[in-house]
Amino acid sequence: MTRCAFVIDQTLPRGLIANAAAILAMTLGKERPDLIGHAVHDADGNCHQGITTIVMPMLMSDAGGLMELRIRAAAQEASGLGMIGRNGAARQEL
Repeated sequence: MTRCAFVIDQTLPRGLIANAAAILAMTLGKERPDLIGHAVHDADGNCHQGITTIVMPMLMSDAGGLMELRIRAAAQEASGLGMIGRNGAARQEL
């Protein structure tokens, strides 16, 4: 069974929260292409590509909570827990 949640810094502005979620989702899709479903059609016949096959809630925390969660998650990686991180450096312009 695969479970997934995004945990994002609640102090970020909304645009950066959306950007962080998009970056994490793209990385997850690359790492776990099996989580990207087939195209589906809605009742109007419109096609929607790559709808996820699992629920991915977005949770919020402060910087301290994120660090604690990262430490706790890292201790579980050997038992199969995967973790994708993103830090402030990813927000800086090149």
